[in-house]
Amino acid sequence: MKAKSLILFYGILLMVILFLFPSHGVKASDENPETVILQLRWFHQFQFAGYYAAVEQGYYRDVGLDVIIKETKAGMDTTRR
Repeated sequence: MKAKSLILFYGILLMVILFLFPSHGVKASDENPETVILQLRWFHQFQFAGYYAAVEQGYYRDVGLDVIIKETKAGMDTTRR
């Protein structure tokens, strides 16, 4: 009895989640990607490899972003624009 109740509970929970957060398959516009500047807090290093890999593999482009990655400069306050 308890197992059936849990299965029913999780089934209903799953349906509610799928209803509230549907997947629409986001398709970005290739015509006018939004340009975004990613200002690193340090110089180009391995710790930022994920950002570079995402640019090279087109993950940002797929969602309509043209990402420009900039490293910091000596004495630059990266919290200010």
